[in-house]
Amino acid sequence: MGPTNDNTDVHRPGALKQQNKRFKSGRHRSQHEIKRSTKGRVAEKKHARSLKRLNVTSKQDRLNTAIQIRKQKLQTNRQIRQTIGAIDGVPQIITVIPLSSDVNTYSIIQLLTNSINDKKSFDQATQCGARIYTCSKLRSKFCFLTPTVTNLENVLDAAKISDTIIYVLSSSHGISIEGDYLLDLINVHCLPGNVIYSIIESNDESMSTISSSTSKNSSLKNLEKYLEKKYSNVKLIPLNNQLDGQRILSKLTQQKLIKTTKLFSRPYLFAQEFSYLDPKSSKSTLKLSGYLRGIDLSPNDLIYIPNLGTFQLEKIEQNRFQRDSDGIIKINVDKTYESDPNVQQSLAFEAEQDPMNIDQEHPLV
Repeated sequence: MGPTNDNTDVHRPGALKQQNKRFKSGRHRSQHEIKRSTKGRVAEKKHARSLKRLNVTSKQDRLNTAIQIRKQKLQTNRQIRQTIGAIDGVPQIITVIPLSSDVNTYSIIQLLTNSINDKKSFDQATQCGARIYTCSKLRSKFCFLTPTVTNLENVLDAAKISDTIIYVLSSSHGISIEGDYLLDLINVHCLPGNVIYSIIESNDESMSTISSSTSKNSSLKNLEKYLEKKYSNVKLIPLNNQLDGQRILSKLTQQKLIKTTKLFSRPYLFAQEFSYLDPKSSKSTLKLSGYLRGIDLSPNDLIYIPNLGTFQLEKIEQNRFQRDSDGIIKINVDKTYESDPNVQQSLAFEAEQDPMNIDQEHPLV
């Protein structure tokens, strides 16, 4: 054994030692490597308590919730159909707008109301220019509006409150310039959820003798293509005889009414009849009767009548329709809601001024 020296120097790496990269094993594995290592084994299932903590629902619970949501939607749709468009409920408001120059809206409504030969069905004209058609065979009620095409405000007001719009085209003349402008205007402002495009044959003898069956079919296809470029799911429905009128009426009763935000954002009423309590005096109370739709209306709120202004309410009478054994419907006053002068809104009000918006009217009285 040789002598040992305790004072030997030990090599220690310095701060400038080159650090090489580590090997990448363990940090990432491919799917093939994972399958080969597990060899088909499945991970252990967690306990039911841990699943509840994680708020993980089972497949059967998800199916049950989906079934409940579907039943609720069907029930709400059934309730809407029972109230809107039913024979004892609120009539479905339908606006008929011609898109061609040779379309007569009065003859179209006459064709729709006379399409079903039923003795119990009847129609009546209101003071405001609408026609209410009650069809006992279909168990439904319709209110047809025909606004003047030249007055854009009347067309927009009718389109805003309507449940369905029926656009009527002519097979020979097609869509006029005014009809195309009306179609774009209604689509921008207040297009409802339900729209029907119907086409009629022209009564012009010169056009009917020249056009053949092939040219009629080609013109129909061209009109459909033109409308499909602007709007989706366009289908032209013929409206020439009573059978076509029955098809459109059955489609109106069976279709699903789509809710729009404009219809359910505020209360609105289409007045069917109006009268003055004191017609001889300079100041009188105006009485409007109709179906109130949208949200609830309070007698303390203000109402706006187009082209007349803003007014206060005196009272609201809620009527109930009762059918006798003979089938005659009678109107009885069920409840009366009177306004409270301490809570009622005054007619003098000011608009809130926004300094960032220049185009404003202030103050309004």
